[in-house]
Amino acid sequence: MIPEQLLRAEGFTEIRFVEMIAPEVSSAVGLGKVDFDMHFAPQWVSVIDGSAPVTVLSGVHVGCVELFGKEGIRSIADLKGKTVGIAALGSPDHLFVSVMVAHIGLDPANDIHWVTAQSPTPAEQFAGGKIDAFLGFPPQPQELRARNLKTTDLCASDPASVARQLVDRGFAQRYDYALQTLNDNPYDKWREYDPEDTLRFYALRMREVGRRRAREWFCRRSKALLPRAHRPHGGQRRR
Repeated sequence: MIPEQLLRAEGFTEIRFVEMIAPEVSSAVGLGKVDFDMHFAPQWVSVIDGSAPVTVLSGVHVGCVELFGKEGIRSIADLKGKTVGIAALGSPDHLFVSVMVAHIGLDPANDIHWVTAQSPTPAEQFAGGKIDAFLGFPPQPQELRARNLKTTDLCASDPASVARQLVDRGFAQRYDYALQTLNDNPYDKWREYDPEDTLRFYALRMREVGRRRAREWFCRRSKALLPRAHRPHGGQRRR
């Protein structure tokens, strides 16, 4: 396994893996039950915001998640009132989609019907027509395309329309620049990103979610998992 190889290259000799579901493992790092974990930025933002003593060492990978919607869903705004499959509340897919919908003005707590399931997975439920959308992680997107399922993948299938929406909604000033960026976006290649900027971006986006109650839920959950000695006093962040 790659994590084991990397740790051994750093001089670690005794390595033990612990199986946990996604929402639990990042909190376990804050509690000292797990020493290392690779997770998405929103997971660490929610744990750090709960005052857990966690240090983010480095960025790992980018650009590997895709939001799939059934026919008729042409934008994130179309998810209002729809069912979205996630592994669990607080899981990476839940956090990512919450950030997306909050960024365009929807309330992730009330405007989205979350369907939690691990078996069958959200990808399997989507393929069976039981949910309207889900956030896919490799190899799920590749497997869905191999089955020739009809899904909405606007950035890849209709970049001209997406570029026009970016300009019309004020996210880009020039249509030609937006279209060129979408066409040149190397989805199949590694790109360089600043991990600190990534965490800052998601912290700001999750603050938007928090204004609509999601952040309060994550804070309560994180603080409930922290030992009393690790909790901040007088409203001060623990450093």
